[in-house]
Amino acid sequence: MSSIQTLDLGAIEIFRISGSLWGGEAALKPEDLDPSVRAALPPKELASLGRKAIYPKESLKTLRSVRYRAYMGLRRLGVSIFGGDAYALDPAKSAEAVAMLTQVKSDFDEVKRDFLDGFQIRFDDWIAGVDPRWQPVVRAALPSVDEVARKVSFGWQQFRLAAPSAAPAPGDTLQEEVAGLGNAAFEQIADLAKIAWNKQNGGWKSAEGWRAVPDALKMLVEKARNCSLFDPRLGSLATALETAAAPACKPRPDAVDLCILKGLMIAIQDPKQIKELCEQSNIYAEACSIGAAAGFMPEPAPAQAVSAPEPAPAPVPEELAALVEEADAVAQSVSAPAPESAPAEQEQDVDPELAAMLGLLN
Repeated sequence: MSSIQTLDLGAIEIFRISGSLWGGEAALKPEDLDPSVRAALPPKELASLGRKAIYPKESLKTLRSVRYRAYMGLRRLGVSIFGGDAYALDPAKSAEAVAMLTQVKSDFDEVKRDFLDGFQIRFDDWIAGVDPRWQPVVRAALPSVDEVARKVSFGWQQFRLAAPSAAPAPGDTLQEEVAGLGNAAFEQIADLAKIAWNKQNGGWKSAEGWRAVPDALKMLVEKARNCSLFDPRLGSLATALETAAAPACKPRPDAVDLCILKGLMIAIQDPKQIKELCEQSNIYAEACSIGAAAGFMPEPAPAQAVSAPEPAPAPVPEELAALVEEADAVAQSVSAPAPESAPAEQEQDVDPELAAMLGLLN
């Protein structure tokens, strides 16, 4: 049973990310279009015109990536709550979260200063390459640097929850949110596992692509271990993943090791299956079975037909061997033609017993 059912609100640390980013876009208005096009537009109740770019997208990427680091860091350390901008953490992870968010805030402020300092220069360089017919529309929609500065910000808050002194009002879902953190952790781990599996598709399916996989595994192990406060089964999952990953991440992993780890990765893409897996007495045997069912266990090599060895020749008695050797010598001397220039030799007498033996053997 999960310990989250008796978890006190004050035992959870909450970190919230605040702030905003400017998208470099503005609404496309009918007056931005040519009158002939405007006349053919559907009414606004049926369709919207969408948005128009008013600033180079590439210049906004760094701000987004720095802010994204904060979300990924908290996602690794805890479980999202209250819609996604807040994360519930084990208090033991608070110091790590504070250090990470402090660094992200410093980096974001530095990138923001650089962005605002070069705001107009980047815009002028970019607008020069825009179709001249659209340049007036884009320039008219561009906000001032001060206005953009107010729209670009990053902040974070740390706090703990406390139950109200009186009974919660009808419809207050705070207790439900906290009680559901364990299930939320399983769901978020499943989402991360799907991303990791799809991102490293070649790595999971072949030994050659395995080098890219350890980082994804490390993230999943840390996530499961960091969230074990909300459901103890997540600690078992972290240990199982870490143990299975060790031999499978070798330069030349064994086929069975890979099958076990791939079976784990398949199972943890489903929250329900994660829970079932964690309750197995032998997680590794179950994971190997899942991996084999998915076709990751190589078929055993077919047995090669082995022909029976030819029987060794029976040993020949020494006396008979000597007799055969003498008979061969005599036969060669009888059958070999004499050289033309040499005088005819007198025909040799052949021992009848030896000749009979030669005929028997030949």
